[in-house]
Amino acid sequence: MKKILNKNLSRDESTRKRRKLILETAIECFVLKGFHQTSIRDIANSASISLGGLYNHFDSKDALISEIAVLEAVELEKFEMILAKYNDPLVAIEKFSSEYLHYIQQQPNATLTVEITAEAIRNPIIAEGFIANRKKMSESISSVLSKGIELKQFDPKMNTKEVAELIIDLVEGLGLRSAFLGKKTSKVSRASLQYMIKKCLSI
Repeated sequence: MKKILNKNLSRDESTRKRRKLILETAIECFVLKGFHQTSIRDIANSASISLGGLYNHFDSKDALISEIAVLEAVELEKFEMILAKYNDPLVAIEKFSSEYLHYIQQQPNATLTVEITAEAIRNPIIAEGFIANRKKMSESISSVLSKGIELKQFDPKMNTKEVAELIIDLVEGLGLRSAFLGKKTSKVSRASLQYMIKKCLSI
């Protein structure tokens, strides 16, 4: 029995590693060539596996993108941890916006965000996982905003859910603009971002 269990565990680990390799390769291809310019064969060749071997794990590019949403959920957990780490709501929002800006402006992240967003707009099924990820992060921000209102630190008239979404929009917009221009955000831009957020939230 023990040998059978060990063999199954070994097979499961091998499957996980192979799926991870395929996903990481797909992401690299999507970033370099774009979603529609990348074929399943391109991904298989880049990952040095057979086409049939790839199809054993993912039956389409849509399936690959849906799985990327799962990876994104893991990536975004660190930002939710930042929001939960600080007792001061304003500090939590400022730290979150600074770290999320740094993340989103990285060229591979920015490019993949644009590629997936464009495809998700066309395909609601693909959009589901990424919408769920954004909703979870937005709810974490909204919770911090509510805490700030309770502490009489933030404007009680704000709609915390909508403001949370707008904070994400603001940070992503600046990050994507920086990536588009091919340079990191300036100190002035980062300071202006924090200024706008603080002015928006404060009583």
